[in-house]
Amino acid sequence: MTDALLLATSVGHAALLLWLATGKDRSLKTRWLAALSADFFAWTLVTYFNHRERSEFATALDASLNALAVPLTLQFVAARVGAGKAFRFVATLVGTFYVGISLSSLGALAIHRPD
Repeated sequence: MTDALLLATSVGHAALLLWLATGKDRSLKTRWLAALSADFFAWTLVTYFNHRERSEFATALDASLNALAVPLTLQFVAARVGAGKAFRFVATLVGTFYVGISLSSLGALAIHRPD
């Protein structure tokens, strides 16, 4: 059941991304929603493959994409409420922190290779 739910969620995010890409609205909130949807699409797809067959690469990619969801959500909400410039410093700080976490999970995979 979990695998079917992950695939259905992934298809839903892909459909939202396709709908946003073919739409006429090119506002800032639409671009952040598209980036968030792309992150969730890749995250659920990688989680599906990680549940099917455990691998270190899929686990690291899962953790990396998971960490990117927080700053993308913050940017989307800030753009949605019209507070993009007011929260620019906070968004940059949060984004830097979570991108660092995301890169560290991928870096750990590159550094730690089992023999």
